[in-house]
Amino acid sequence: MRYQPPVGATDANAPYAPRNLASGGTTGSRVPAAAVEQPQREIVNAILADGLTPSDDVTQLAQVIAARAKADLSNLTTGALRLNARINIGSQDIFPEDKGAVDGFGVTTPEALAANSVALRQAFEESVLRGFPVRFSKNRIYRHGALIIPNGSMAVGRGRLQPVVPAGDPSPFDVWIGDDSTFEDLIFEMPAQASSKNQETAIVKNRVQIGGILAIRAWDGTLRDGSICFDGDEWDINDLRSKNIRRPFLVAAQSIRDGVSPIAPRRGWRIKDFRVDTFFRAFRLMGVADYSMPRGKTFGVAAGATKSPGNNCILVGGSKNGSFGVFDFADNQEHCIRGAHAPGYGDSVGNTFADVTSRRSRGCVFKFNDGAMNSLAEDGVGGKAQWRKTTVTKVTGYDVGLGTGAGHGGSALIRASHTRETTFGLATAIAQDTPYACWQLLQTTDNDGFIVESLTGHGLVRRAIDVTTNADWPGPTPDVRSVIIGRLNATLDGVAPAAIRFNLKPKTVPDDADPDEPQTPTPQGKVGDFRVLGGTISGCQYLAVCGTETIGEGGSDDETGDVTPIDGDIYLNVHMHGAGVSGGFYRTPPANARVRLDVLVANGTKTVRYDGRADQYNAVGAAAGVVRCIEASGVAIPFTGSTAATTLKTVTIPGGSLGPNGWARITALWTSSTVNANVKTGRTRVNGNIWSGQALTSGSNARSVVTVQNAGSVSSQVGASGSVNYGSGSGTPQTASINTANDWPVDFNALLAVDTDNLTLAGYTIETCYLP
Repeated sequence: MRYQPPVGATDANAPYAPRNLASGGTTGSRVPAAAVEQPQREIVNAILADGLTPSDDVTQLAQVIAARAKADLSNLTTGALRLNARINIGSQDIFPEDKGAVDGFGVTTPEALAANSVALRQAFEESVLRGFPVRFSKNRIYRHGALIIPNGSMAVGRGRLQPVVPAGDPSPFDVWIGDDSTFEDLIFEMPAQASSKNQETAIVKNRVQIGGILAIRAWDGTLRDGSICFDGDEWDINDLRSKNIRRPFLVAAQSIRDGVSPIAPRRGWRIKDFRVDTFFRAFRLMGVADYSMPRGKTFGVAAGATKSPGNNCILVGGSKNGSFGVFDFADNQEHCIRGAHAPGYGDSVGNTFADVTSRRSRGCVFKFNDGAMNSLAEDGVGGKAQWRKTTVTKVTGYDVGLGTGAGHGGSALIRASHTRETTFGLATAIAQDTPYACWQLLQTTDNDGFIVESLTGHGLVRRAIDVTTNADWPGPTPDVRSVIIGRLNATLDGVAPAAIRFNLKPKTVPDDADPDEPQTPTPQGKVGDFRVLGGTISGCQYLAVCGTETIGEGGSDDETGDVTPIDGDIYLNVHMHGAGVSGGFYRTPPANARVRLDVLVANGTKTVRYDGRADQYNAVGAAAGVVRCIEASGVAIPFTGSTAATTLKTVTIPGGSLGPNGWARITALWTSSTVNANVKTGRTRVNGNIWSGQALTSGSNARSVVTVQNAGSVSSQVGASGSVNYGSGSGTPQTASINTANDWPVDFNALLAVDTDNLTLAGYTIETCYLP
């Protein structure tokens, strides 16, 4: 109903004028019919809507208002009534029905629920869930969709989320964690207690296990979103049809039923600002599709270092196109993100992770599928499940593995096997409370298409990259191909001699028919197209090893080792520094391997193996016996107007470019357009000393070639006399004592007898050849 202004008024909100003929002759406003009719109809409609028949009783409207304000929820058992969102239901019982007693603990059984409980649940969801002062009576259970809350676990209050713990209890929730959660978008089940044989049949697919105490407090009096926290024992889901499920799950929309119809979260399958701060096992997402967690929102889990082993914070298998936001894990027993695959779920495809942080995890931060999952083939799935098209923007691990004690040998920042087309952006392990950032930055097996833009350890690691086969790997050893590491930065602890290990070991399988027969070796995996494009390594002597070596890594590894086949290019380009660094391979790769190492080490040399040949590179990357052009130019540099010797160009030859028996060749082309008898001299000076002087008089051009030859030492040189280019000449050969292990200069100098003449450096070339 809207306001009806006086007849003829131009203002929609114009007031009515009273009739007053005596004092001013005012006739008063004319009243439109709607102004009389609409208020009556508004009242009549309210009376009819409440089930009353309009009569002459002038208290009917008051009866309607009182009836609606005094709705008694405890008697609401029929009809589909939607509660007003601002009704304070106080301490009303939500389900007054009798409870079935199971093992002496009251739980709501399907038989005890009213037929229209779905309508009640929907009404309560709309009215209370968004934020509420509400009390749940003791020995009552409120059932919201897939949520079951155990008896007596509720506490009521206003203003902040607080734990339900006795005074003095050393709970991790002594401090308020703030309102950063919304409760409505998470579907989960919490059974009454571990010993209870829960007969709840409303849940078709049980997915989530929650701790024993759930505290819900109103955030404020304006009905804003509520918050939740979890604490207590780790109860297993004990529904009869989920007796083997021991870890929590998140579930997709429409996958849970309440006995009548599917239950969907309010805005689709999403988590908004959801935070969990407790010691409890986190979530398991298996076989879900199109999951989305907004980026920039933090999901935190402290899984509990004191809990029993088996804590994988997030288990994902068979999921498709998931988008995961920000995770922050702490103190979990095993792995943070683990790609465990249960039979029947298959590959995980198209998942993205925005930002994953681990603090003091005992396992890996990312552990994609591993050898233990190969039982899939035996379960009829048809082989190993894979992680494909996975993207991780950022992963950070603090104290991964909590040090180097027994049992931590498998704690890698990233452990990846059965992966295809997987990309990491910034991957960093940081030592915060222990000397070790992690045990390994990357361990990989059965990989094809794996990229890490930056792989860094701030703190000690046992090994930077381990391309290896798990000890219990069944069947043929898989290949590792198409691996690219943009930057690799690591400091090793000095135990492992090499930073990178290629160790795809062949396996032997006994003959079941005749145990006395020799074991049969299985096909061995190969490494190919493995590239490290840059970075810095310290704390080890060698860059790589092809096979195994004794390193005491999580036990005795004293194998002499088989050389891993190299089938495809391996390119490793890093700077190694520290005491005793020699670079190169600890164990020689196969003779036919296509391997190139560009390893700048502390002593200024590069140790290189290329196409199976043991060669040495100099400090600027030239192989032994290979001529390298340091600099060349054909851009003319003219000179005139002075009779003083003037340097036209200086070139620096990098230290270490020659080696004890290497040489440098310096070629210059001089020209002059003033062809006369005046002397015009072009000089080549080596480390400040003149090694060549070409004089032009009647000629218009001259070429000089200077060779500086190290004479068995990087600090001893010999060359032809200054007037000799090629062929014979007189005079004493040039000698010098330049320390070519350091940078040294070559300059081109012009000298005119008459300043009106000209001389031009028309071109030059400087070449070096490294020889040890």
